[in-house]
Formats: sequence, C-alpha cells, structure tokens
Amino acid sequence: MPLKDLLLGNFLLPSETEGKEADANCIIVTSFGRNSYSDSLLGMIGNTRAKYGNDRETFKRLSKNNFNPGIPNRQLAEWCFKKWRGHDKKIPIFGQWEIMYALYSLYPEWYQQNEGSFVVIWPKNNSHWFSAYDFVTELKRHEVLTARFGVLDFIVSPILIAHPQMLPRFRFIVNRLLYVTAAPSDVDVKMRVAWEWFDPDSVQSQTKSQRFFSVYETLARIHNRALSLTLWKIRSFIDRLSVSL
Repeated sequence: MPLKDLLLGNFLLPSETEGKEADANCIIVTSFGRNSYSDSLLGMIGNTRAKYGNDRETFKRLSKNNFNPGIPNRQLAEWCFKKWRGHDKKIPIFGQWEIMYALYSLYPEWYQQNEGSFVVIWPKNNSHWFSAYDFVTELKRHEVLTARFGVLDFIVSPILIAHPQMLPRFRFIVNRLLYVTAAPSDVDVKMRVAWEWFDPDSVQSQTKSQRFFSVYETLARIHNRALSLTLWKIRSFIDRLSVSL
C-alpha cells in the first residue's frame, strides 16, 4: 500500500462503527482552506457577521468584496447539495461559513428557499484560527442551533462531508465531541482528479497541495488523538454531568 494511502486512511485513528446515510437526520460539512482572507483576518469575518446580524446579508458583503472560497470548498458545496437533494427527507445542514457561502453563491434561489434549515458556523470575533475541532466545538454550543433544534437531542446520526483525505479525522472529532455515530459520505468518485481537492492559491499552506497536506494531516491526527485521551475525556465528563443535572 502506498505510504500516502496508509497515512491518510485510518492511521492513528480507532476503528469505529459507521452510521447509515438513510438514518441521518442532518448534514455536517467542514471546509478546506479558502482563497481570500488569511487566518489572521478571521476575527474580522466574525465582526462582519455580527455587524450585519444575518448570514445572507454577510454573504452579500463578502461577495461584494470578491471573496473566493477556493476550488475544494466549491467541490464540497456541490457534494453537499447532491447529498441533501438525494436524501428522502430535506434534512438540516450545519456548515462552516466558507462552505455555506459556496452553497449560497452556487445555488442562490435554493439557498434562499431553504435557509431556515441551515445553521452557519462563523469564527469568533477574536479568532486567528478555525480548525475542524473549533468548528465542531462551536457547532455544539452555538446559540442558534441550541434554540432552533436543541443541540444535544437533535444531532443523532449526521452525514459528514469533508475533504476526502480529512474525512476519517473529521468523523473521529464529531463522534468524540457530539457523542454520535456518524455516516461518512464517500465522494462519488474517490478523490476524482487530485488537483480538484487542493488549490495552489489557498491562503493556507496545508491546503495548497498533496505534499503539504499529508504532513499537516499526520501532525493533526497526533494532536487530536492526544487530546482525545486527556482534555476531551474531561470535557466529555463535564458535558454529560451538566446534562444529567
């Protein structure tokens, strides 16, 4: 087996039971890089959302500023749209802001008609980094999600959408933080053309090419696995205790 396939399979991750897409009650989708706004400017994005107080109005402002979500996020948005349209029930989508912007720009009428079923997770006003872990943590405590669906009760068996090589780690994070059995959604054609899943114009070095990402993903898995054995267990205990009280 090629080293790349070994490292980007379930390397450093435990074997886990997979949910079934037919049983899913929502879609959770995380982004992969972006071509506008460096990580140091994420706080400004959070401030922009707070200023306009509405996801779609914020998207319009980003569009006027020529925001470019990048090739991978457009691919993920199309994949998300196909999964939503193909599901028996029109289930909610909980997504990171770059993906949701891409959905809005690709399918504006559809987005407007169904936006009541969407929850967009934005970076905080003081953010300088917004990882998959940060996204799921924010998703879990997001006030809109809590008010609209009831966060601990609603997310039961999500369909997960992420960059194909990031999907195993994303499933690990979601399962550990949300206490669910997720259904990873394999891309229609495995990886398709490699360049379609990376973007040389990305503001993040690790999403520019396969070479950079392989190194980053390996280190990220070591970091997430170490946290899951310590901090995440403590946080899980506190969360479960607070629910039972």
